[in-house]
Amino acid sequence: MGKNWCDKLSFSIFPARCLLCEASSALSVELCYNCLSLLRRQSPYCRHCGLNLPDTHNDCGRCLQQPPAFDRCISGCDFHRLSAALIHRFKDHKQLPPLRILSTLLADEILQSYCDETLPQLIIPVPLHWQRLWTRGFNQSQWIAHALSQQLNIPISNHGVKRLYATPQQRKLNKRQRLGNLKDAFQVTADYSRYQHIAIVDDVITTGSTAQGMALQLKQHGVPVVDCWSLARTPEPGSRDG
Repeated sequence: MGKNWCDKLSFSIFPARCLLCEASSALSVELCYNCLSLLRRQSPYCRHCGLNLPDTHNDCGRCLQQPPAFDRCISGCDFHRLSAALIHRFKDHKQLPPLRILSTLLADEILQSYCDETLPQLIIPVPLHWQRLWTRGFNQSQWIAHALSQQLNIPISNHGVKRLYATPQQRKLNKRQRLGNLKDAFQVTADYSRYQHIAIVDDVITTGSTAQGMALQLKQHGVPVVDCWSLARTPEPGSRDG
């Protein structure tokens, strides 16, 4: 009780500040109500590729004609100025508060999306090539996967998929280059055939080429259902959310 009283006194004297606008925050995450509402995804969006939809259909026309290799794409927020600022602070400066915020938003979306369905049995973070890992010093997808594992109580497999070569950074390429950049870029080295349902975890989904490459490999190695989870989803160019 003493600690709770001290916590309340501390908050009244030094109220938490929103990480984005520095306004006072009374939320469990370090955001104000306004910034939190701006970060949350606006439904509806395609259950396959995760892109925003103009109506309440479950699938976009593109996925109905040619569905991706992954079965479902879930993101915590759209990729825009506010989410990009948080991802930059986490990814480029290893700040943990932005990760806590973004992973909590993603976990909420995951639980809402699956609702009464069974969650995946395993989480696999997107691997980095050893050269990129050495340069950056950490794999951001592993940190995201670890946060989700704690929140959702799902185990992680960190070393069962390898990146075979150091591809150019995806954010510097256009859509066609991204798709070609990751062709045959991954190798599955573990036996995942006993799993019926696995989720891939990445920081940002743009074209879906990374998830596509990993999902193809996992399905070729006997995994029937592969979903993709990310902190943010880049809207289609020219959309109202872009």
